[in-house]
Amino acid sequence: MTIGERGAALACIYCEYKEHDAQTPTNPLASLWPQLNIGEGQDAQLSLAENLYAAHGKAGTRPSLPEIQTLIQATVRNLDEVYILVDGLDECPSAKDRHTFIDSLDQLLIPPGRQEGRVHLLITSRLRNDMFQAVTEVLIRPSCSEIENLVRTALAKPGFFQSPQMRSKVTETLDLKNTIVGSIAFNAAGMFLAARLHLNSLESLTNVSEIRHALQTLPESLDKLYGDAWARILDQEHNLELLAQQTVSWLFLAERQLRTHELCHALAVQPEDGKFDFERLIAIEDIVRACKGLITVDKHSQIVRFVHSTAQQFFLRVHPQLFPKAQTKLAVTCVTYLNLDFFRVAPCDFVSLRAADARRVKQRF
Repeated sequence: MTIGERGAALACIYCEYKEHDAQTPTNPLASLWPQLNIGEGQDAQLSLAENLYAAHGKAGTRPSLPEIQTLIQATVRNLDEVYILVDGLDECPSAKDRHTFIDSLDQLLIPPGRQEGRVHLLITSRLRNDMFQAVTEVLIRPSCSEIENLVRTALAKPGFFQSPQMRSKVTETLDLKNTIVGSIAFNAAGMFLAARLHLNSLESLTNVSEIRHALQTLPESLDKLYGDAWARILDQEHNLELLAQQTVSWLFLAERQLRTHELCHALAVQPEDGKFDFERLIAIEDIVRACKGLITVDKHSQIVRFVHSTAQQFFLRVHPQLFPKAQTKLAVTCVTYLNLDFFRVAPCDFVSLRAADARRVKQRF
């Protein structure tokens, strides 16, 4: 995209509640530079970046926030228009870090020697604005018809209901389908998330009476929705219940995000293991299904996460009752994994793809 003589640039920052160590005010701001470094004066900007590397590279330190601010401001001055999107600001866990980060962005709005309006910010957040004095606030929420379309699309999927009888009943009975669509849309309170959780609560029902009763008692709060999902987990066959409990424990307690292969390997380790049993690996699709709508997988990054940051917050409040020994169990799993046979030969190498290292590449967790 080009506007004016020096062009325009679009940069995006996505906040993630699990990346609390990485999401300091400095790191998201620094991620803007490679996205914005497209205008005139690139050589000068590159020189500034090289100077920062020279100052910090050998010392093993990182540039300070003022140094990053200077670099970004120099980059912005070489562009006619700059558009910055910050998505999910509420998922930045520290209120202090949020304010520091936004203060840094605020300074970009009118860089020294430039006219107002060259830098444009779009920030999405569930939090009320308490950081900007003069902004345009827009409440974004799906319309009732959009939620109805979501529900109709879900019901139309061949495998939505576990019971074949219920699949044919809903398909053939227009009144029942409309009742499901209308009830869920009304109780979703303008949230796609709530609609999806309501839908998940219907999947295992086996007759029309159960569906009508469930629709009359749909929970109104997210906490109640998460609690009902947890109750459905506990109502499964024991092996699926245990699988879901272990999965939620890993996602809740892990210090960083887990990818599918890491989670699958972690779930396959048992305390008595001396070597890794690849026959214990479980398909990620089965893991997701056992968790009853509480987790999702990013198709691009293969990161497994809770369906929303509010689920993480829910388990923060209730974990002493639900997972009284989870930290101990996860610690035993980690120690067991580190004592498996292959670590006695060589360190684990997830990067190398040489044939000689193929054995080590298989160790994912």
